[in-house]
Amino acid sequence: MQPEIDAQLSNFFEDAPPRDFAKVMRGYDQHQVDEYLKQLDAEMRQHRDQVQALQQELSDAHRQLREQEGGLRQLLEQTGGAESALRRVELRVRRLRQLQQV
Repeated sequence: MQPEIDAQLSNFFEDAPPRDFAKVMRGYDQHQVDEYLKQLDAEMRQHRDQVQALQQELSDAHRQLREQEGGLRQLLEQTGGAESALRRVELRVRRLRQLQQV
């Protein structure tokens, strides 16, 4: 999952359209550049928060799955023991019936 997230984040800047800034006497308009960088920073923080939330959700899902798996294993063990006991009782009943017929 992490390589996929890293790939998405690395493509984030590649997918962004090039930004044109107004040219002023000495380069680009500093206010426009600052605002654009603030916007990019906010978007990156939002994406980072989403990634963390998804990672937490995935971790919770894994924990729940392990808990359910453990419960199912216990149920299977209990049921398997009950089936074995039931088979022994059936065998005893058959033996008693056979003895009664003799």
